[in-house]
Amino acid sequence: MASSRDVIAMLNELILLTTLDEESSQSFKVRAYDNARLAVASYTGNITELSEKEMIALKGIGKATASMIHELVDTGTVNKLENLRVEYPPAFAEMSRIPGVGPKTLKAMRRELNINNVAQLKAALDMQQIRTLDRMGAKSEDKIAKALERIGMSGKDRRTPIADAMPLAERLVEAFLELPTVTDAVFCGSLRRMSETIGDIDITVASTNPVSVMEAVRERRYQDLVPNQHRAAGRCTGGVTQTLRGSHPVFHRLEAAQHCTAPARPQKRLAAQRIRTAREA
Repeated sequence: MASSRDVIAMLNELILLTTLDEESSQSFKVRAYDNARLAVASYTGNITELSEKEMIALKGIGKATASMIHELVDTGTVNKLENLRVEYPPAFAEMSRIPGVGPKTLKAMRRELNINNVAQLKAALDMQQIRTLDRMGAKSEDKIAKALERIGMSGKDRRTPIADAMPLAERLVEAFLELPTVTDAVFCGSLRRMSETIGDIDITVASTNPVSVMEAVRERRYQDLVPNQHRAAGRCTGGVTQTLRGSHPVFHRLEAAQHCTAPARPQKRLAAQRIRTAREA
């Protein structure tokens, strides 16, 4: 069953991709999705348990958005979002994180230079091709190159702010815990250590039937994971990599200890501060 977290994640992605599509973060649709996200986040219960009429009665949720929420609950997908994902794949949408590179510039890069991902952008910067675009020059190229380095998007060791990664990790763990064969699920690695940025999301799942967990991963399209018998990995919209490890319950604690090298509880306050700081930046 979908949860409020799933709805917020859906709205976050709609905001990102609609901003790209309409080339403005202030368009009517983007602001409508943002208002709906705030309404869902402030609702104390599970928003998916409400009828469309009850949702519309809440301040910030319109008829169209309420309809999409129910589409997500009923089918697990939203047609409008699926169409946007086709137009703006994760590797392309990821570049919207680059400071100073707006939707119009991104679409011009793709249209005129066939730039569809960070690697192609880096190659274009090395060949000084970005300066050939309208309203771009050598200084613009230099700023973009420095921004890529600063936010950890150049090279193979990419990093994602914890404020972006934590909600996704919590949503994935919540989804796995709903599976009937799963007895426990935890996120591990740098996310559990509450690092300011992470390279990927590691999730260890204890299950009486690990193979069934991987089968469930195949059925959940939004995760974009490619599973084998005991491990799955993939990249979602926004660029963060997710890794899932499945194990039998008897081995779960040992595996978790191997991948979670620091306890989470003592760092809760520090994590909250880092998330607040990242969101305010």
